[in-house]
Amino acid sequence: GSENNRGLQEWREGIGEKRADEIVAAACWRGDKHHLNIEHLLKTGEEPELNMITGGYWKSSRSFLDGITKPLLIEGAVWSPERYAGTLDCMAYTKEFGNNPVLLDWKTADKPRNKQKIYTYSLQLAAYRAAANHVYGHMGFRCDHAQLVIAIPCHEAQIETFNADQLDQLYRHFLGRKNKFLSSK
Repeated sequence: GSENNRGLQEWREGIGEKRADEIVAAACWRGDKHHLNIEHLLKTGEEPELNMITGGYWKSSRSFLDGITKPLLIEGAVWSPERYAGTLDCMAYTKEFGNNPVLLDWKTADKPRNKQKIYTYSLQLAAYRAAANHVYGHMGFRCDHAQLVIAIPCHEAQIETFNADQLDQLYRHFLGRKNKFLSSK
């Protein structure tokens, strides 16, 4: 909400616009690169080429990736009758959930994420899951689990797992925020 934006503005002013832009650009680059590295492994079975920056994030999430038995959708476009659309990171079968597809979202961070940040990410996950169930439901597809996989250098990945009940509740929160946002426009 607005308290987030105020914090962001104070951070930008504190370190200067130029430095803030550099940090944001670096974070975007590392996030994009991490996504591409995971896609490369899932599509080809081959390890990606890593560098000093990407290596730490890769190492953090590598053991989690071994648990993926079959990717179903990578960078899949989804949409909802609730008038939103997006691109989910990955839908896959995993050792942990067997024949139940899991929605996976890849993130990078420099330290473990707090509850507030996780909550923000989880609203997006819940929206993607609902949209995926809408788009692919007629094929008998149903996703009831989602996992946030946050790669952190020199640290095991932070894995946050959500079940159907949690995702349903988060989805109601997402819709409430979306509708509040649209009515304020």
